Amino acid sequence: MGPYEGATASVDLAGRITVFTGVTSQGQSLETTLAQVAAEELGVTPADVTVVAGDTAGIAQGIGTFASRAAVVGGTAVALAARDLRAKARRLAGRLLGIAEDEVEQEGRVFRARRRPEHRVDLGRLAAVASLATAAHGVEPGLAATRYFQPTDMTYSSGAHVARVEVDTDSGAVRLLDYVVCHDSGRLINPMVVEGQIVGAVALGIGSALLEEVRYDEHGQPLAGTFMDYALPRSSDIPPLRIEHLETLSPLNPLGLKGVGESGALPVAAVLASAIEDALTAEGIRIRQMPLTRPRLRALLATPLARPAAP
Repeated sequence: MGPYEGATASVDLAGRITVFTGVTSQGQSLETTLAQVAAEELGVTPADVTVVAGDTAGIAQGIGTFASRAAVVGGTAVALAARDLRAKARRLAGRLLGIAEDEVEQEGRVFRARRRPEHRVDLGRLAAVASLATAAHGVEPGLAATRYFQPTDMTYSSGAHVARVEVDTDSGAVRLLDYVVCHDSGRLINPMVVEGQIVGAVALGIGSALLEEVRYDEHGQPLAGTFMDYALPRSSDIPPLRIEHLETLSPLNPLGLKGVGESGALPVAAVLASAIEDALTAEGIRIRQMPLTRPRLRALLATPLARPAAP
């Protein structure tokens, strides 16, 4: 998971909520996920939260996105910062409304007195007061909070992949008939985002297992300089995926997250190799190298060791 990751949650004088994070998106809808985390902790909606990633003007230190750490480490930092911001806003609202903090109730972006709901103050007003806060207000200046988080140990997702394949022994073509994933990445912040990551990762794994290969000639020159020479999976190469989600919360972070980044891609080569070997039991195929391209599979089928001895 790497070192600490940080986040700042702040409210400006117009009442706009911004979350600054050191983790950056690689196309996995991280902005959506972190907005949901912050919104849940702040008691607002995700539409109320703007996420800004990788800006040192908002968060001075950040490590980045890798090793399934964005939600686990960065998301937890966002949650902790948002909790602190909400507590600060509630404390300040109590001072402004002249009531005890436990008498303050929140409705979205508005804080009000429980017994006299017409007495209320919104986040913009709180931010304006906080910008000039003194000791009498009971908070430090500015309606913002910064937190850093590092888990005490690595979190690991778990799961199982099962593939059903059909092999054409003449052409060496492998057709995927069915693919099932049972996956546990801890708490699912956004199930659609998690499922999208798994689908994309399985597609990546299929390409790596059956099609994609970086090759060089004897002079070290790449032989696949364009996509005319480098085979990527097409939609017809990806079967409909059946995905089952489990949610076993991790004890290593307060959100119960485990990460999802690599778990969709890593098992694919092994499960396809096993399925192809099973389909070719009669030929005695043993797969020792991936990707198993059509020429490579035809070569395996043509070797004498691939054919069992006659009785």
